[in-house]
Formats: sequence, C-alpha cells, structure tokens
Amino acid sequence: MGNQLLLLGLRSKAPSVPYEGDPEILAEMAFSGFSPEELYLALNPPFRILDLPEELLNEIVALACSDYMSPAKGMFVPRQSTYKAALSLSRVCKTFYRLATPILYSSLKYWERRYDTASLRTPHQLLYQTLQSKPSLARCCKELELELHDYNRPDEESESDESPSIKECRCSNQHIHGCGWKVVQSTLALLPRVESLGLRFTYTPEYTAPGSLCLQSLCEVLTPLRQLKKLKLGNFYRGSKFPKEFEGSAAFTSIELRHVNRDFEEFAAFLTWPARLEHVTLTGTFFWPEDAICPIDVSDFRNLETLWLHTRNMIAQWTAEDVCRNILSAPRLRKLGWDGWQEVDYEGGQEMDDQGYPHLPCLDSRPEQAQWLSRVVSLASADNSALREVEILLWPYGKGRSRKTEAEAYLELLDPVKSEMAALGMRLVCQMYALPGLW
Repeated sequence: MGNQLLLLGLRSKAPSVPYEGDPEILAEMAFSGFSPEELYLALNPPFRILDLPEELLNEIVALACSDYMSPAKGMFVPRQSTYKAALSLSRVCKTFYRLATPILYSSLKYWERRYDTASLRTPHQLLYQTLQSKPSLARCCKELELELHDYNRPDEESESDESPSIKECRCSNQHIHGCGWKVVQSTLALLPRVESLGLRFTYTPEYTAPGSLCLQSLCEVLTPLRQLKKLKLGNFYRGSKFPKEFEGSAAFTSIELRHVNRDFEEFAAFLTWPARLEHVTLTGTFFWPEDAICPIDVSDFRNLETLWLHTRNMIAQWTAEDVCRNILSAPRLRKLGWDGWQEVDYEGGQEMDDQGYPHLPCLDSRPEQAQWLSRVVSLASADNSALREVEILLWPYGKGRSRKTEAEAYLELLDPVKSEMAALGMRLVCQMYALPGLW
C-alpha cells in the first residue's frame, strides 16, 4: 500500500489504471468536479494508509466490508459481497490480513453440493480443522448457516479420518436428518459465540416425500447455546411433536421459519421453546385446516414485538376484526409486516412464466385492501394496541413478471392510509424488492 490510488469504473473488467492515465474513467468518478489541485492532494496524501492509528484502520476495513445489500426479509440469501471484499483486503498486507480475518470468519456458510454422494464434504472438513486448531477464529463467528441434503438413509454410518468427531450416527428413527444432527452438533461445539444460526434441509429426488423434522434432536442440540439470539429453519415442512420438557428453555429471542406446513396449534407449541420470543418471521407458510382461513393466534405471546408474515393464506382472506383479535392483541406487538403478493391455487390452470412459476395476481393490491388496512388501524387504535408500524413488501419484478405499474398504483392507494396512521402516531412503510426465484 503506497500513496498511489488506483481507480476502477463500476463493474469495469478493464485493468486498474492510475487516476492520471484515463480521462474517460476519471470523468465517471463522483469527484470529477474537483479542481486538479484538490484531486492531487486527495489521491496523494502525505502519509501511507498504514501509518494511520489502528483504530481508524480497523474502521476503514470494516466500512470497506460493509454489506450494501438491503436485508432480504425471510430469505436465505448469502451475502457474498462482504466475503469477497474481506478476502481481497486480507491479501493486501499482513496488517489488513489481521484486521480482515475476523470479518471473514464472522459469518460462515456451509452449503453442501446437491447430489454429492460423499457423506462429509471436504470444505466442511477443512473448516472444522481450521476452527479446531485456531479457537481465536472460532470465537469470531457470530453467524452460521448450514444447508444439508437428505441423501443418507437413517441406518447408514460413515466416518472421516480427517475429522473423526464429525460422522453420521446410526439412527433408527425414520425422520429427516436423524444422522445429520451429529454434523450440526460437532460444528456448533467449536463456535461458542454464535448469535445467529440458519439450518436448511433439502431433499434429493429419491426422497420425494420428506419425513418429519425431529424436534427432540433439534432441542437437544440447540438448547445449550446460551449466546444464540436468532434461529432460522428452512423447509420446515413437518415436525414431530414438540417435547414439552424443553418449553421455555432456549435463549434465542428471534425465530424465522420457511415453508411451515402444519396445524398452527402444534406449531404454536414449538414457539414456546424460547423463554422470551420477541421476533417471528414466517415465510411460504400454510396452516391447516384449509377451511379455517383466519389469522394465526399469537395473542398469548406476551413478549412478541415483531411479526412478519409471508404466507399463502394472506390478508385478502382475513377480516380486520380477526387480525386485531388474534394478532394485534399481543400486548407488546409494535410492528406487523407482510408480503404484498398472495399465492393462489396451483390447480387453477394458471399461465406459467418462462421460469416455470405461475403468474400470480396481487390480491392484496386492490382498493378494498387499502380500506381493509384503514379498518385494521382504526380498530387497533380504539383497542389501545401497541402497534406502531406496519410494513408491506411488494415484489413487482419477479422473473417473467412485469408488475411495476400495478405496484406503484397500490402505493398511491395507500397514501391516505399513511396519513391516517401518522395522525394516530403510527408509521406505514412500503418497500419494493426485485428478488427473482423466491419459491
């Protein structure tokens, strides 16, 4: 790292050049309006960057590795930009390596290759060995995401010479990943400071009918993690009965579940696992029975502050009175959010887009829905509920879909509701995302 600053155009594939070397690139820079003297001083400081105090260097590295992507609500989206920036900085010099390494290990993601028949993946073995030999790196990890494929039969057992403590157990239970829990448990044993854990289970074609997730194993593995604050479970299709002995025993306060497909009473029992549940996110959910389409009942959750609903039975089928009785009656619920698009019956013969997804109408973007929201807000205010913010997500740019005009029209419909909520001391937030292939 010297005094010379090399400039690259946005997404440019051309080699880097000094600022004097390419007037066209210079013209694209945000500081192209600077005078030559000001630009020269900015690009030729009288000191090397490594001469700065380490506190400032650490802040510079952290800012360079900041994740500029908007957080995706309820989705498992790897934040690759942060990893690549930290990896690049770690190769500059020893000082940057020392400062960037904790950022590299702060968020670990282990994604298995689909259809790979090996029981244990080489990348996971290397990760395990590194964390085992360098506890200081393991202590940097605050976020861990694991994706496991259901390729092993329950009675199979395998062992790795490189990491003998990570092995498939001999399991007689016919539930998914009865064996995989040993992999999860041995990995977590090395990471005492994990605050956010994501587990996603996927299935190979030969296992088209997934079994039930063993909640007994899940509780046994995760309950001892006292630093855990957030749990994310993907493909939570079905689960065994929640063991009541674990009620109120977990330390995490936030839970995110994707693809919940079960009776809500059983599901609500699972939500009693944490001692203090404050934030719940449900994505791609559908609760039984089909003929009882009404809001999930969270009124008994005394500490719940935020509820995000990305469900198939959405607000178009819920009355304002039911929402206030079942959801907004939770005494501390300050924020309610939902997905603005509703999934419809797949057997209705809908036209498919070029990605194989049905063209889904936005059933929640009609004038009566704005009236519905106004009714909810009025009832919540009359009942002195704790509600202070409502957030709605719109996805007008999915693959094969063009709904920008429809989404913008819906935003205009919500303007009067936004003013009404402001007068009541509430806030309405509408955001549009362009995340393709969400289902």
